[in-house]
Parts: sequence; structure tokens; C-alpha cells
Amino acid sequence: MKQPSNDLLIPRSLVYLVVFAFVLMLVVTFVALTRPATTQVAQVQAPAPAAASAPAPAAPAITLAPRTITSNSRTLGQANAIELVEFADFQCPYCRKFSLGAERGLEDALKQGKLKFTYKYFPFLGQESFDAAYAAECANRQGKFWEYTDQLAIGWQGENAGSFTKDNLKKWAGLLKLDTAKFNGCLDNQETKPVIDADIAEARSLNVRGTPTFFVNGKLFNAPSLDSAMGWATIWGGH
Repeated sequence: MKQPSNDLLIPRSLVYLVVFAFVLMLVVTFVALTRPATTQVAQVQAPAPAAASAPAPAAPAITLAPRTITSNSRTLGQANAIELVEFADFQCPYCRKFSLGAERGLEDALKQGKLKFTYKYFPFLGQESFDAAYAAECANRQGKFWEYTDQLAIGWQGENAGSFTKDNLKKWAGLLKLDTAKFNGCLDNQETKPVIDADIAEARSLNVRGTPTFFVNGKLFNAPSLDSAMGWATIWGGH
């Protein structure tokens, strides 16, 4: 029989090496396919923690240390009663809401000597706010401040919309039977400007930033309502 040529023989060691390489490749492939995808997971950002819920608004209360607030002639009620002070702008819709609502509901407390109410000027919404304040103080000179402010609340039609022109301010003075010559001169010459400026300066010293802002016996007060007097009795210990 013819013997196979030595040239065609493959060394056994080489066969073992090829088999070993093939097995190793299978193992590496298996490990790669079954290994967790840690790289992708690491790139995923953890969800941000939920924001804490905003705290519920505090119940109406008197806050901060008492401050000294100067008295003036725009005050209703008895001198020894608990004093409610309002800083307001005649163009402020919320001030108007208080004027036509809760303020009128406090009249019984004023009559019963439980409350004293003082009005302070804090015009800031435009020239009409300043002119209305000048006019109201001109009316105050003739003892008609409250009647005139009622007319301002009724006559206001919108912020800087032409409600508080000087012609209208003078017309309302006539309707209230004021001395129009004195009133018109007072308004035209801004004779009451120093009074309004003093209230503005005081408001800023008290850190008043908007209207209406209320103080009770010198302490900042969170109004329970603007359109109703319900809740205001807590000022003097009522219900």
C-alpha cells in the first residue's frame, strides 16, 4: 500500500491550537452577549426628586413688630380704640374693592368705639393717582375727605383711563358743595403735595410695597377680605 506523503500531514499540535482558539472565541462571544449593559445604565440620569409642596398660606394674622405710624386728620373712630391704618392708591382696584366692601362693613365697629380707621396716601400707579390724592386732601381741608373719596371710588373707570382728570376732580368737588374756588386753586397749585409726599415717605419707611397695605396698632396685618367685613372682628377680639 502506498504511504501518505509527509507534506500533507498536519501537526497534531496545530490542530489542538486551532480547536483551542475556536473554543476561546465561542466563550468570549457568549460572555459578551450575556454581560449586563452597564455602560448604558450609567448614562441614564436618576430622576430629580419631586419639589416640595408649597406651604399653605398662613391664616390672617397680625405680624411683625409694631411700628409708630403718625396720626392725621383722615381718621374715623375714637382715639383710644384699636387703630386700623390703610395705605392706598385711589386707582388701585383692590383699594376700591375694600372701600366699597369691607370698609363699609366696619362702620358698626367704628360707631361702637371698637375701631379707629386712618387713611394714608400711597399713590404710585400714575399721574391720575397723584392728582386724585391731591384733590382728596384739598377736600379734606374743607372737611369732606370721606365724601370725596366715596365719589372717587364711584367715578373710577379704570387705571389711567381718564377718570381722574382735573376737570372731573373739580366737577365732583362742585357736586359735594365745596368751595370750588378754593378747591380749584388748591388742586391747580398742588398745595397738598407735601402731605401726600409725607405719607409716601412714611410708607417706604414701613416697607410698604403695594396697596392696600394695612397696619393694626402699628403691626402689619393680612386682610381677611376686601369685599366683606367677615373676619375683621378678630382685630378687636370679636367674631
